[in-house]
Amino acid sequence: MRLKLFWSRNCATCIPAKAVCEGLRGEGLEVEYIDMGELEGRAEAAFYQVMATPTAVLVDGRGEEVASWRGVVPDGEDILRRLREG
Repeated sequence: MRLKLFWSRNCATCIPAKAVCEGLRGEGLEVEYIDMGELEGRAEAAFYQVMATPTAVLVDGRGEEVASWRGVVPDGEDILRRLREG
């Protein structure tokens, strides 16, 4: 599984969201940072229906959404629990 973090430069809560994601990298989770200020980032956000930053989307090997934390700093323990479940 992979965690996609959608963030923007003017988002105050994106800084702690990035810190949570960095901690999850230490747990072996692949993390992808997607900048909403870039055209490619907005296109990816449209695909996952991201409307707020930060948004973290946990996807399976096919790129399908398994879980998401929209407009909030993701809970690292919740993400790890969901990884263990499936």
